[in-house]
Amino acid sequence: MSNGNCNDEWDHNGADGNDIEEEDGFYVSHHDHDQDEDDLLIGDNEDGGESNEAIREQCLTILSTRDAIMEPGVFDLLKRYSQCGGSPEEVVELLSENYVGLAQSANLLIQWLRVAGVSGDEINGIIEDYLKNVVKRHFDPRKADSIFEETGTTPTWLEEMIVRPTWRELFYELAEQYPNCLMMKFTIQLIADAGYQSEITSASTASQQIDVFSHILKTAVRKLFSDGEDGISSHLPEFAKMACHSQHTLLYSLSMLQNLAQSSVHAAKAKRVIEELQRIAPDKSAEAMSWIMHLSSVAAYPRVFGALTSMLSREVASAGDVTVLYKEYSSGDPPPVEFIQTPTIMNLLVDFLFKLKQVKPEHRHKYIYLLAYGASVYERWENGYRTALHREELHATQLALDRTQFTLQKATQSKSDVLSDLTDLYNNMRYPIVCLSVTCWCEATVKNPNILSVTTDSVPLELALLDEVSIRHCLLHSQVQKLLVDLLTVNLANMDVHQQLKLRRTVMDRLVHLFFCGHVQPVLSYIYHSLLSQSLDLSLIRHFVSEVLEMIREPFSNDIISLLLPIVENEDLVEPLKTSPQTSLTLTRFLRICSKSQKS
Repeated sequence: MSNGNCNDEWDHNGADGNDIEEEDGFYVSHHDHDQDEDDLLIGDNEDGGESNEAIREQCLTILSTRDAIMEPGVFDLLKRYSQCGGSPEEVVELLSENYVGLAQSANLLIQWLRVAGVSGDEINGIIEDYLKNVVKRHFDPRKADSIFEETGTTPTWLEEMIVRPTWRELFYELAEQYPNCLMMKFTIQLIADAGYQSEITSASTASQQIDVFSHILKTAVRKLFSDGEDGISSHLPEFAKMACHSQHTLLYSLSMLQNLAQSSVHAAKAKRVIEELQRIAPDKSAEAMSWIMHLSSVAAYPRVFGALTSMLSREVASAGDVTVLYKEYSSGDPPPVEFIQTPTIMNLLVDFLFKLKQVKPEHRHKYIYLLAYGASVYERWENGYRTALHREELHATQLALDRTQFTLQKATQSKSDVLSDLTDLYNNMRYPIVCLSVTCWCEATVKNPNILSVTTDSVPLELALLDEVSIRHCLLHSQVQKLLVDLLTVNLANMDVHQQLKLRRTVMDRLVHLFFCGHVQPVLSYIYHSLLSQSLDLSLIRHFVSEVLEMIREPFSNDIISLLLPIVENEDLVEPLKTSPQTSLTLTRFLRICSKSQKS
């Protein structure tokens, strides 16, 4: 590392290991210019290459620098100067005149801080933070790499530095800024080997070296698998960010998870994480999953392998690929069902059937069969052999999907034509795959503003179906909320203001219903942040608060209070609510309960 030149204040860089010493737990500098310690040791004159006069001039130049007497190699320099006939009086005068005592001044300042009551840890932190900034400002990757070229071994000072969290943090920042620096790569490897790999949170830093990335990946997987469902939910975003840093890191991560899914006691969790990664990063995971298929048992089924890789690469369920899969899975000895149970393949089938696309009649039953097969069939395998194939639910699921797709296709043309079919549609929604398909259809429908603008129903069919989805399947709550939020913020310029407000109020009622169905915290969090950002009309939030206060009963969790209390304490929001005696009463009751809860 290059040393910074400090002219006005104590600005000493301890990166080279020779200019910082530790006194009573504090780092004190004895180095104050850009010249390295080696500059203080003038080369020998054994070959007669330099005259005594030239050596004396070089010595005098170095001894004339500020605080030269504080340099570690000053005694060797004085000895060399004396051997070449230098004048002791001149040396004493130079060292005296150029002595400033910056290091001693720093030590004096430390003593004053102690007297003033500043703790030792705080003083040490101030000094380390200052030195960090100096190193970052003057760091030169070429000079840093030269350290290893000259020594060939790990410097002792580097091993001492990585023990302290402050310096490890510095190395992480430098490695991020200079990814091609050999010294930084080596240091990150050294930190990982020392057991601090869990601190390396930057994927770009870790991905530079396979060993470091493997360390971090294994640690992250342990976190995911150790805490059950809560562990996956809390650690998955961080894990996905690291795994999806690039296609290389994603392929490596998926390969390891695929291996765990085939041979580990955590097979189910590994499959779950693979599916979540595909959902979070569909653009990157599609190509990566095609490579993963080369590593899995699907390669033993060439026709299935070809059809699946084609669907993944083109991101569409073409009739040709679906026909191949239909023939394979409708045979007497079908391939493993897990090949088509991946979220990517299932979503391609759902999209093709329910996102307002015209499906050719001769191929429609093939799409429905494959979707029903993937949703309802399950198998048992032992030692690589299938011991059971359960297809009891296949026909019923297939029939439900067929009727639902036919009904929704009619609803796209005219909603009045499907009123007589709603009872059958609601009955079919007991199947999760049907609810997912209905949600997909609703999403495709409401994204067309023209469809919303011509609706005359008090509650559009799409919103009524979403209510039923919220009641039946809690795993689709997040998807329903996202769709409702999109509806609240969609541009409805082709509708008059009164119609817009009426429609959005109806959508807000669906959010209240979703809240009632158990999706409490995410809905409250959205309303809270909408109030802060003023992204929703106050009348809509006021309507939500009024409905929720009528609905809820004590006891309230701290999370609910922390989200709902700031909303009801907004005077601009709740003042109109006080005009209603009933709403005012529920508001007062909620505030009283919150007050008791906070006191206790």
